[in-house]
Amino acid sequence: MFFETLDGDLIPVKRIQRIREARSEGRLLRWTVELTGDEEALIGLSTKTDLDNVPIASFAAAPGTSVLRVDAGQIYSYPVIGWVVPRSGNPLPVTPDGINDGGEGDEYLPTLFPDGIVYRPEDAPHTIEEFKRLHNVFEAVITLDPETVPGLAEELEAAQEA
Repeated sequence: MFFETLDGDLIPVKRIQRIREARSEGRLLRWTVELTGDEEALIGLSTKTDLDNVPIASFAAAPGTSVLRVDAGQIYSYPVIGWVVPRSGNPLPVTPDGINDGGEGDEYLPTLFPDGIVYRPEDAPHTIEEFKRLHNVFEAVITLDPETVPGLAEELEAAQEA
C-alpha cells in the first residue's frame, strides 16, 4: 500500500515512522511525515484522512456478529466477518461490503453480538428488543442463531404459539 506526497511521489505506507501535528500554510493544512531512512514528506488533508483509515491490525469476528442499519422502520443486518483497527484506534467491522460495511470514516455502526447485545461506542449496550424500541422499529430483518442467544429460542417458540 502506498500514499501520495504533495510532490506526487508514491511512498510505501510501511515506511511511515510518525506523522507530525498539522501546520497551517495559508488556508491549507499540511502534515510532515517522518519516514524510515531519516527522510520526510509533506502530505495534504485527503492523504492524511486516507492514512488515518489504513488498518494497522485485523482479526476475525465471532460467528453470528453483525452490524445493523435502520431504514424506513426496519432493521437490516449485515454479517461481520472481521475487524480492523485503523490508526485512529477505533475498531471497525468488516462486512462483505468492506470496512465499516462500505461506509466512510469512523461512523460507529450498531453491532449485534452473538449474545444478543447491541453495542455502539457512543451508547450504552442494549438488548435487541431495547434497540428496536429506541428506533421505533416493529419489524426486524435480523438473522440470529437461537443456540447462541440466551432466551431467544424460548421467545421464538412463544411468538409462534401466539
